Amino acid sequence: MTDFEIVAAFQDRLRNAIELSGMSRGQLSRSTGECLAGIRFVMAGPENIRYHHQGIKIARVYRLAKALGVEPGWLAFGEGDQR
Repeated sequence: MTDFEIVAAFQDRLRNAIELSGMSRGQLSRSTGECLAGIRFVMAGPENIRYHHQGIKIARVYRLAKALGVEPGWLAFGEGDQR
């Protein structure tokens, strides 16, 4: 997989988890301690992450997963069960 595909797949899983949780981005921001801009960053098009940043920090992925009630390994890599 290319970097672009990895990030795009992560973002698909994140959008799915947000939708299933019923949380807004603002609620997710408050639950994780991430600023709303940080939530927008991880939701931005993968091309933005690839060229402007060096990926998404694993600590951020972990906090997002815990707030959404999904497994961090599933959110980060699509491995294992979602919950």
